[in-house]
Amino acid sequence: TRPNLMGLCASGDAQGTAAELERDRKINAQINKHKKQVDDEDAKRMLLLGAGQSGKSTLFKQTQLLYGKKLAKEEMESYIPIIIGNTISSMQTLVEKSEEFAREKKDGKEKYEHKCPEEAKRVMDSDRESLDEDLGEAISVLWKDPGIQATFAEKHEFQLIDSAAYYFAKVRQISDDKWFPDEEDVLRSRARTTGIVTTEFVVEEHHFKMFDVGGQKSERKKWVPFFEGVDCVLFVAAISGYNKVVDLT
Repeated sequence: TRPNLMGLCASGDAQGTAAELERDRKINAQINKHKKQVDDEDAKRMLLLGAGQSGKSTLFKQTQLLYGKKLAKEEMESYIPIIIGNTISSMQTLVEKSEEFAREKKDGKEKYEHKCPEEAKRVMDSDRESLDEDLGEAISVLWKDPGIQATFAEKHEFQLIDSAAYYFAKVRQISDDKWFPDEEDVLRSRARTTGIVTTEFVVEEHHFKMFDVGGQKSERKKWVPFFEGVDCVLFVAAISGYNKVVDLT
């Protein structure tokens, strides 16, 4: 009986095709790996340094929005709890300091004490996780209070994010269930950076890699490895902090 050569040939072709596809896959993987290595070697490495709340992450986000990959809707959405937390915690800080200044400063009761006890209680009882219309209205009322405004004018004496006034001004929008942050809202948000965050972007055919590191004292030991091979160090300082009291405790 003659062997079925056609069947054997077909089987051999199938095996050969599979082997060729696997070989091509490995070659392409090596090419892509090599290309990434070349790109990484050609990339200019930029390191952002500075104290906490100096604006490093804001500069990082601005650069990413201008030159890098745009934030997806899911990423924008992830800033909602951060912005809500920023808004509520900032007003809680002002209420606390208003009451503290009223007790401790000369003529403090007349100048710094707020006149909105019910709104203040609503804000102070908040868990900072949700901002409904009632809480938004309470923050809005407090923001117009002369005592809170006088306390805000002394913000160099305590820690308050620079974007507090921005969020207070649009707190009614933020407290709306249909509100969704825009790029300006995201840029002004404040979240503590822990570890290292990296972004890549291209400007006029020049490839850059930017590294954002935490500015708090506990994070600074992580800076050291990134000095090696870096092309540019940008030390960021907040102009608004020229007269700010530093808490060394």
